[in-house]
Amino acid sequence: MAANLNDLFEEKQSLTSHGMSLDEAIREFIKLDRRIKETAADRQWPASIIAQEASGERRGGQKTVHMETVNQEQKVKVEFRSELQVVDASEMETARQLLGDDRFFELFKIEYSPRAKALKTFLNTGSTSEQVKTAKAIIEESVKDVEKSPYVSVEKS
Repeated sequence: MAANLNDLFEEKQSLTSHGMSLDEAIREFIKLDRRIKETAADRQWPASIIAQEASGERRGGQKTVHMETVNQEQKVKVEFRSELQVVDASEMETARQLLGDDRFFELFKIEYSPRAKALKTFLNTGSTSEQVKTAKAIIEESVKDVEKSPYVSVEKS
């Protein structure tokens, strides 16, 4: 039995179909992660200079400014992005009442994001209220624990 466990361990540590052992993959990932973080920090300074210059070249509500070197061999694109945000949520309910739900929800979306700890506690607490029982049943049917793609990061030592 011990020989089988050793064989499994050695098989896992050996080169995989990707040509790299798990240990090698971890070391390579950490090395590349460090390099990415360093280069990301190095990009911030020249990017801020480019963005500042592009702001001066921007005409009216122009969203994109293209910049190039003097010899026109290297080019960058600066995008001035924005997003709509509700700044006064209390007024949105008034707008909803004035427009009606159908029209309002054509213009705005409401996103439900469960608060995991509170929701789990609620679902695991008994109640004699038929309203609460019905709500729990609806929530249990509507809210699912969905797997996300794995995220790999370097542990801080």
